[in-house]
Amino acid sequence: MRKHLCIEFLDRLKSPTSAANYLMKWKVSIPSEEIDLEILPAFADQELITNRSTRVTYLEGAVQISGNFGKKPVKGVEYVEMTGYAGKIQI
Repeated sequence: MRKHLCIEFLDRLKSPTSAANYLMKWKVSIPSEEIDLEILPAFADQELITNRSTRVTYLEGAVQISGNFGKKPVKGVEYVEMTGYAGKIQI
């Protein structure tokens, strides 16, 4: 049986510091498995700007998950790391 994963991006956050435009809210579904989840950042500002070490600007941190698995409501917490939104790495 073929399972289709569908990811929809619902919101963005433009960083006032780096001008990066991060994806901030996702809807994830696998209809054949009756999975329908929404993923939200636990905090809006989780951007790290590492100019003094790795020189990479990225977003990382906690997210909250809620939705349905089958006919059962589910909730959870997870961790997300997003790179590549603040432009090229300067070496």
